[in-house]
Amino acid sequence: MRLSPVTQTVVPNSKKKPATDARQQCTLTFPDGNTSLYNISTTQVDKDFCNAFFVVGVTHLEDRGNMALQSEVVPFIPASATKLKISGNEHTVKIPILVNTSIIKKGDELLYYVPKEEVERSHHKLNPLQLKKPMSKRAKLG
Repeated sequence: MRLSPVTQTVVPNSKKKPATDARQQCTLTFPDGNTSLYNISTTQVDKDFCNAFFVVGVTHLEDRGNMALQSEVVPFIPASATKLKISGNEHTVKIPILVNTSIIKKGDELLYYVPKEEVERSHHKLNPLQLKKPMSKRAKLG
């Protein structure tokens, strides 16, 4: 089984808020070798349409995963270059795809294995709790 994304929106990757899920990124390579990263938005699931690529679940248990993330490189020539008959203007786009790694039986949940990120916690030295000395005389309200 091979699942690929279907989307209505592909936007340039924002350096302020980059996509963290590799399933939502594609890379465009220009004829001169430069690359640009793009984010693929998920499609809404409704009664008329469901893109299986975006509803594959994620697991942190390697033995439960039955789907693996790969990529497919697809060459294309922009319509403007074709119309103007510009040669040597072939671009490529690297698209994420999910491929099954084991036999999928009827009723099996599709799960993509992602290693759990280890969060490194900094160990701060705690200062001992210091209590103020009690006041010897009560303040008079006046």
